Amino acid sequence: MRPHALEISWQPDGGTHFRATVKHIHAARPLVKVDALTEWGGRVHVEMSQERFRDLQLVNDDAVFIIPRDVKGF
Repeated sequence: MRPHALEISWQPDGGTHFRATVKHIHAARPLVKVDALTEWGGRVHVEMSQERFRDLQLVNDDAVFIIPRDVKGF
């Protein structure tokens, strides 16, 4: 999936989601890039706005839920 088609949340959404652990955050640009490791060992990349990043207050090793925005592509 494309990084902008994924969301990070502290809670599952009740629909399609999977668990991951935040491994690296690059927040120096308008879009924050987050690299995470899925529960099955795969890597996933998520992009979000600075505002969303501030709301979540993510740090490395946080356990989160990844939620695809477009389930058809998932």
